[in-house]
Amino acid sequence: MGRHLSVRRAICKVGCSPAAPTARAEQALKEYLYLWYSQCADYAWYNTVNNTNDAYYGYWCFEAAALVRILGLNEDALASREYYPKL
Repeated sequence: MGRHLSVRRAICKVGCSPAAPTARAEQALKEYLYLWYSQCADYAWYNTVNNTNDAYYGYWCFEAAALVRILGLNEDALASREYYPKL
C-alpha cells in the first residue's frame, strides 16, 4: 500500500497543476524515480535480476513515462535515470 500512496503523491506533485513549471515537474519525477525500485520490495518481480530462471526482463517505471508523455515534458531530462523506460 505504501508504494501506491507514493505513486499518487508523485502524480499529484507533477500532474495536478498543469501550470507547474516544467523544471519542477521534471525534478519531482527524478526524485520519484530515485526511490521507485526500493518501494517495490513487496512485488513478486522485485530482485528478479538475480533469478537463475531467466525471469528478469528489466525494471521500468512506466507511470513516469506516462506522465512525461501526458504532460509533454522533456523525456531526455529523465532518460538517464536507471528505471526510466525511454520511449
